[in-house]
Amino acid sequence: MLLYHNKIKIILDTNVFISAFVFKGIAWQVYKYCVETNNIVVSEWLLNETFEKLITKFEFPLAIVDELLNTLLHTTILLKPDNELPTICRDKDDNNVLQLAVFSDADYIITGDKDLLVLMSFHNTKIISPREFYNEFIESV
Repeated sequence: MLLYHNKIKIILDTNVFISAFVFKGIAWQVYKYCVETNNIVVSEWLLNETFEKLITKFEFPLAIVDELLNTLLHTTILLKPDNELPTICRDKDDNNVLQLAVFSDADYIITGDKDLLVLMSFHNTKIISPREFYNEFIESV
C-alpha cells in the first residue's frame, strides 16, 4: 500500500487489531474506517505480536491468521523503524509502538493500553482510545 500524503497516519496497537478481529464492535469500526480513509502504519514487531497473541491466546487457526496477515499487508503500510527505541514505558514492549510513532511521524496511536493512554501524546503523536477516536471521527459520519 502506498503512503498517501493527504491522509493522516495512524498506528493501531496490538490490542486494537485483536479486538477488531476477535470481538468486532468499536475496534472493528475504527479499523474499517482507518483502512478506508487513512494511512495505517505497522511494523514487523506489531504484526508479529498481534499474530502471536491471536494464535496463543485466542487459538486462531494458522490459516485464519495467514489470511488476516495477508489482509493487513494489503491495507497497511509496513515500515521498518531504525530510530532509537524509547525507554519510557513500564511495559518495555510498548516502547516499540512509540518507536514506530516517531519513525513514521504518526498523527495518532489508537490503543486500549492504559500504560500508553496515560502518556496522552508522544512527540507529535496523540494517543487515544478506540472509543475516543470513534467519537471524534466516526460517530458523526
